[in-house]
Amino acid sequence: MKTITGLIVLSIIFTFVLSRDDACRFTTRSGVEYDLNGAESSTGYYKITGPDPFKSQQATTYINICGPAKIESALLDECSYKTSPYYLFRIDTQKKEVTCTSGSLPQIEYIYDTNKGVSITYEPYGPATDRNRMRISINLECDEKAANDQVTDLAHLSTSYSSVWNLEYTGKSKAACKNQKDKNYGAIIGGVVGGVAFVVILVAAAIIIGVVIHKRREKSYQNL
Repeated sequence: MKTITGLIVLSIIFTFVLSRDDACRFTTRSGVEYDLNGAESSTGYYKITGPDPFKSQQATTYINICGPAKIESALLDECSYKTSPYYLFRIDTQKKEVTCTSGSLPQIEYIYDTNKGVSITYEPYGPATDRNRMRISINLECDEKAANDQVTDLAHLSTSYSSVWNLEYTGKSKAACKNQKDKNYGAIIGGVVGGVAFVVILVAAAIIIGVVIHKRREKSYQNL
């Protein structure tokens, strides 16, 4: 009986791992599934030149929407040799971010859906009185023609200050289309169903093994 209970517990854990969402995959209140894991550039980051909120000069911002930067070490080396600020933001499944500038690292604030697509907001650590705090907002519009869910036309929209510096960007991606999300939602459901099937198979196997062991014990008792 203990063996069966242990197998059931392991199966439940296995099912949970299969069905668990990551930082770049989420379901809205209306039940629409969004998966931004494929929404990245071919190089692993986007290079955007725009106004620097901290100094009266141009700055280059590197943003990776989902997943670790593919050339992170080379990019960080490049930052150390530049006099103007370089920012690198990324999200992975553990919600880790990297920045080329000194000071506090940013963190993801929230992800939500809009009528046009998906908006992602990054919020830095630090007190509200810190003028070096920064909020990065990326608005992704649906683009059915985009290849491999890559974001295209990522551009700087505006920079403003209200307790924190607000930088806004816009782009287009197939990952921001609602009809594309139905397939991803089905994949998650499939993972849950697969996990349940795995539980059933393990329980059935445990019962069969238990019956065989019980019959062998009965037979050995009869031979005594």
